[in-house]
Amino acid sequence: SQFDMGLLMWTTFAVIAAGLSSEAAGDVAAAPPPPPPPAPLIALSAGFGSGMVLQHSTPVAIYGVVNATGGTPASVQVTVAGGDVYSVAAVVTGSTWKASLRPAPAGHTEYSITVSCVAGCNGAVFRNQTEVVIDRVVYGHVWFCSGQSNMALPLYFTFSRPTLEAAVLAGKYSNIRTFQYGGMSDGPSFYSESPKYVTTDGAAPWWNVSAAAAQPSPVVKGHIQLSPFRSFSATCTYFAVGLVDLGITDPIGLIQAAVGGTQIEAWLDNETLTTCKNESGWNFNASGANVGYGITSKLYYGMVTPFVNRSLAGWIWYQGENNCHGDPGNSLLKTGYGCDQVALVKLWRKMWSTSSGTTPTAPFGVTSLAAGGSEGAGQHMAAIRWSQTGNYGRLPNAAMVNTFLAHAYDIGDPWSSGCGTCNCSHPDPATGKYGPTCVAWDDSAWNPSVKPVAPLVRNDSAPFFMGPIHPRFKHEVGRRLAIAMLQNTSGPTLMGCTATTTTVELRFDPTALTSGEGLVVQPFNTNISEWGNRGDDSSSLMVCSTGSGNATTCGCLGWNYLRVPNPNDPSNPGHDSSLWYCENGPGWKPRLSDERLVRRRRYEAEFGFASHESPDRLGWRPGSNGLLSAWSPAPMTPTTVARDGNSPLAVVVDTSGVNGTVLSVRYGWPFASDTCCPQASITAGLEVCRPASCPIMSDTTNLPLNPFFATLTTDHKCACTAPQVCDQ
Repeated sequence: SQFDMGLLMWTTFAVIAAGLSSEAAGDVAAAPPPPPPPAPLIALSAGFGSGMVLQHSTPVAIYGVVNATGGTPASVQVTVAGGDVYSVAAVVTGSTWKASLRPAPAGHTEYSITVSCVAGCNGAVFRNQTEVVIDRVVYGHVWFCSGQSNMALPLYFTFSRPTLEAAVLAGKYSNIRTFQYGGMSDGPSFYSESPKYVTTDGAAPWWNVSAAAAQPSPVVKGHIQLSPFRSFSATCTYFAVGLVDLGITDPIGLIQAAVGGTQIEAWLDNETLTTCKNESGWNFNASGANVGYGITSKLYYGMVTPFVNRSLAGWIWYQGENNCHGDPGNSLLKTGYGCDQVALVKLWRKMWSTSSGTTPTAPFGVTSLAAGGSEGAGQHMAAIRWSQTGNYGRLPNAAMVNTFLAHAYDIGDPWSSGCGTCNCSHPDPATGKYGPTCVAWDDSAWNPSVKPVAPLVRNDSAPFFMGPIHPRFKHEVGRRLAIAMLQNTSGPTLMGCTATTTTVELRFDPTALTSGEGLVVQPFNTNISEWGNRGDDSSSLMVCSTGSGNATTCGCLGWNYLRVPNPNDPSNPGHDSSLWYCENGPGWKPRLSDERLVRRRRYEAEFGFASHESPDRLGWRPGSNGLLSAWSPAPMTPTTVARDGNSPLAVVVDTSGVNGTVLSVRYGWPFASDTCCPQASITAGLEVCRPASCPIMSDTTNLPLNPFFATLTTDHKCACTAPQVCDQ
């Protein structure tokens, strides 16, 4: 896995304090420790505790474990005080108990909850064995944040952390409370082969962000021990910050359950996995059969099921990097990631709504993969992002109702192409000056949504966590999620297009935008001679024409590669080569079983998993895909497109410089260079990649265009691959 970390990361102040106490002890002889207190006979399940947030205006469950003694069945009573004092009897099943609390409105009234074993615990010696008391409990909006490393990434590794921390310490955002269930590399500690609906594993405190930010982050033996504020999920926190910035004053509770280096299959149950084909890139044997390789379902059972009885406002999901080596798939065909993404939303909603007071169609937010997050399988990035929408190209849609989306394809790390010796992201320590080859800093063209962070980006102020695969621009992810959820917007979305001999008119759906909102076309350098050498591709608008392309090269939605034996020397695998083929679209395909086997072995070679084949017989990635030369950028005049009622908003693309007839057009759909900053000065690390720099944005919410791939029909209209529709 990519997450064999050299960085020792402690994530709670309790652990910090324990570490410092050990340090302080030194060589002084310690008195014998006192005997441990008697084990409690009743306890709360993980996620319940003082300072927690419960979901408002719905019956909420509270539950835990009880150990009856003396052969008498246990009876458990729960008493709530804060408004009207009331008590309810819990249902005891075996060694677990569960009680349903009355609905309460959102607000800052604090409650105390007492859980008592009123019978069957007669062997207790002390009261704290038979009673649990928690306080400072409030009712508000509870969100469950899950996924892999870019969800688990701590606030510490983001540009906006110092600004946010100062605001929190000054009293802002005090309505946000957090609970962290595990961390970046804690997956194995939570693996389970079966559901753990009630568990005390992973129990940790709830934190109000004000108190969490006030805790220290000391360096002990060369390792920073992050405070509970700095260690919490950046994406999850910035989402809540975005909600507050948009006017939410009620308490917001955040539950983080995310593990780095995981696939979506780890977060689905075994039954759901049988409904989708081509699950992951290395779950197949030579016959193409799924052999269950990896940690399939173990995190669903170990990190999700403990919370399905708990009422929620909704979920935030950020995952997909470790599925890039697998099949992007299509939900319509019930294959790959597209099927899994739709299935995960349905499964989680079903489990929560059946077990708690969570609404059956509660909001579900998704973050698309950021630039640079392909795990070495960049040829699949566009298709994975498409599959993150269930292949509809937008959220919400018919298969994923009441969902919302934050795109990150245009907000990869701004210094991902840093040149260590050029001193462009940092001044030269010897001179205090930036390098002579650096492009002069100019933030005048930065999009308004990201410009406030420009000074922090200028000096590369945030530390990296394992490099650009974890972009440090998470504040914008949270802002986009909050806007998409509260303002019910999909962002700019293609609804159709028309081509002439010299132009392509793109038409965008006005109903996908907020009321009265229009578009802005930002300046973008389409002079390909000034681009870098990473395949001459970008996430901006690209067109393919008959001048250098054909039905395959222009109609292929996704490419892959396969090892090809050398026909002149089949006994020498060292002389073999690889070829690109159209994986999703027209053209030749390898046999599916061969493709699966080679894909699995290639992953084993790249990530160190055992293989019965010697490494020199495995497939490898060709340097570049020469078939992409059929594609070229096409300019759009920088402008603002004003809203005219519910009429489509139009942007005209100049194709007069394109050789031949345009056959296809794509946007936010890179095949090689996954970037909105293809200029050579940026790819060389001499200039920052300006966030949100792909050209088409909404003009009020500053959301990027939903990616699309469209072919031109014989009547010169757009057509997208089902289930996405763009022929209106």
